[in-house]
Amino acid sequence: MSFEEDIWFEETTPFTPAPELEQPEPELEETLSKKSGRKKKAIWEHFESIGPYKSGHTGAKCLYCLKTYKNAKPTDLEDHIANQCPKVTADIKTTYLRI
Repeated sequence: MSFEEDIWFEETTPFTPAPELEQPEPELEETLSKKSGRKKKAIWEHFESIGPYKSGHTGAKCLYCLKTYKNAKPTDLEDHIANQCPKVTADIKTTYLRI
């Protein structure tokens, strides 16, 4: 077999992966689908995540008064609940006043 025959063989033979390589293992699939990064702070229990906006940052909407933030920072959200939200309950407000 000459060098030219080898090239012809490679170009015309379709690649088919081995059956055991077609589907990822369940443990590997679970690992790949999980998000990495920081765990969300407890303040997010009081906000709905909206977006994402620029650079993957998410916004937030208050579940009580419906105020929205385009770039939601946890400290701003805590301040909103503690000092600005007119509809939040007193016990929740007190929790974030202590932080």
